[in-house]
This record gives sequence, C-alpha cells and structure tokens, in this order.
Amino acid sequence: MGNRSNRRPTPAAAIRARYAERLRDPREWVRLLRGSVDIRKLVSGLLKVYRAKSQQENGLPARLATALGEARIPVTVLLAKGDNAAIAFRDAWAGPAFEAARAKAGIEELDSASHSFASVGDKQWLFEQILKKLS
Repeated sequence: MGNRSNRRPTPAAAIRARYAERLRDPREWVRLLRGSVDIRKLVSGLLKVYRAKSQQENGLPARLATALGEARIPVTVLLAKGDNAAIAFRDAWAGPAFEAARAKAGIEELDSASHSFASVGDKQWLFEQILKKLS
C-alpha cells in the first residue's frame, strides 16, 4: 500500500468538479441516502474547497496569470481535460486574475487524464500541436 504523504493533494477545482459530477448522478444520491458515503471525507473535501478559495490570491495561479499576461510571445497552454492540475488551471483561467492572459494566450485541450500525455495517441496530439505552433 502506498504512503499517502507522497501523493500530491487534489486541487480544489478538481474536487468541485468531482462533486458536481456526482450531484448529477442519481446513483450517488441513493448511496448518500443509504449511508454509503463517508461523511468525514465529504466534509474534508468541502473544507478544502473553501480554504483554497481564500488562498488563491497570492498562490501559483496568481503568479502564472501575471506571467502570461506580461508575455511578449504567443503562448498556447496544452491541457489534458481530465487531469486534476488541468481542471484547477481551467478553473483559475476563468477568473479575473487571468483576464490579461486570456487576451494574449490560448488553450488547446485533449480528452485525456494524462498530464504527461503518456499514451501513443496523447503523444501524437502533443507532437501535432507543437508542429502547428512552430509552422
């Protein structure tokens, strides 16, 4: 069994996305009513989402927003839609801190959960995106 302390924490935006998906699933409501949901885990996740919102102003997303907003070259961010870091980035991207960045940078997304674009198809997509931007 792996050591939990070695795992990266799940970004709050990914937790929100997961909860939103579960709220739309009738089977999850049945699980909740039957007592099959770990309430401590649910509360812990909700607290993480709440705390993350208050810490967002000075963290990595704010610094990245500033850097992208000040970029003097074309920038395209490549994201794997299902990756937790990509979900967190997409959430931050929609916020006011990235307003200047949105005017200068673009996003391309692949329907994958692999932030390292590990599968053969993911690598091909990544290669094509890089070639497109270099041409």
